[in-house]
Amino acid sequence: MKNNLNSIFLNEKLLEFIWTNRLLPSNLTTTQNEKVEILNYGIINQNSGPDIYAAKIRIGKILWVGNVEFHVKSSHWTLHGHTNDPNYNNVILHIVFIDDTPLKDRLGNPIPTITIPTNHPLIELSNTFFNQVAKSKKCPAKITEMSQINRTILKERLATERLQHKTEEIKKLLTKTNGDWNNMFFRLLARAFGFGKNSFQMETLAQSVTLSIIEKNRDSLYSAIAIMLGQAGLIHNNIEMVREYSFYKQKYNLSQPENIKWENKLRPKNRPEIRIAQFTALICKKRNIFSHILEITEADEMLHFFTTKLTDKEPRPINIATLTKQSALLLAINAAIPTMFVYGQMRNMPQYQEKAIELLQKLPQETNSIVKKQQENGLIIKNAWDSQAAIQLSNNYCKPLKCIECQIFRQQAVKIIK
Repeated sequence: MKNNLNSIFLNEKLLEFIWTNRLLPSNLTTTQNEKVEILNYGIINQNSGPDIYAAKIRIGKILWVGNVEFHVKSSHWTLHGHTNDPNYNNVILHIVFIDDTPLKDRLGNPIPTITIPTNHPLIELSNTFFNQVAKSKKCPAKITEMSQINRTILKERLATERLQHKTEEIKKLLTKTNGDWNNMFFRLLARAFGFGKNSFQMETLAQSVTLSIIEKNRDSLYSAIAIMLGQAGLIHNNIEMVREYSFYKQKYNLSQPENIKWENKLRPKNRPEIRIAQFTALICKKRNIFSHILEITEADEMLHFFTTKLTDKEPRPINIATLTKQSALLLAINAAIPTMFVYGQMRNMPQYQEKAIELLQKLPQETNSIVKKQQENGLIIKNAWDSQAAIQLSNNYCKPLKCIECQIFRQQAVKIIK
């Protein structure tokens, strides 16, 4: 296979994988032709600083104990600012694919460097995978060749990663709302009601109207929806609703968000006007909606909370379409359950964290093309916890072609190369 120095697989993660799995070429020597013998591979550093610490390596006749650093090119040492960083003073070995710049330590001595040839079997295997994925859109790594225990571990890890990602997003939103859980959930739920296509727009809309304004008008759903649609710029030619919105806009001194561009190339039930009305009706359904979410204990109860028919008994009734079970499932997965988990984590109440995970494991799986493709690849999906794992695998490993960081590829690669 023709070597490609610009391959996306030439990265530090690849070097780390080669190192930790003992896949280095035999008869190692530095660029200064000194023999290298690795006696202890050290420990991966998960924090800032050198990639490996506490390694024991004999270089020439001298035994060294210290750190190891990986770079695609030796010049990246300088590019990344390591020259004057005291954290890198104890680096005893530099491992690169391309040695394009001689390096010296703070005392002027050459930094021992070894190069990994770009025809290394792992790089060739990576490129083979890349070419197959590019042509067929199907990963050649076979999940079915993993043991049952490893498949279970894989799903647990992926689902946990996805929940952790949502946790970080919720914490950021909580900071923006000054620790107000109800206002934070108001915005998060609005984002979820965008269902991907209008998520940013819905969150921007919710940011322009406080939860308290909607709750003050919860007894008049018509007025609450008029406020939201008016802020969204989606009232159109409804003269009565325009009049209603104008009254509340002046009353609450509201400012319309600028430049919200709604995605309208959607099925009728997904149009922003429909979703805004459904969202507003749900908020008006119960005061302090998040506190009611925390009380939910069963999966069916969670879906029922979102799918209960929304009605308006005032003189100006609005016909609001009931959410489908699939829509309710997505709202639970992307808003309600992650917030329950974070609440338990931040309040030191593990019962909410446990309940959140249990609900995901009891709720049905999501139905979409990503989940279907991962099932075709051999991933067994039985519930929402599993389908979240499938989405994490696709979005964070398959699509960005981070094969070297994927456990499926890693296990198969080690078997093939060794």
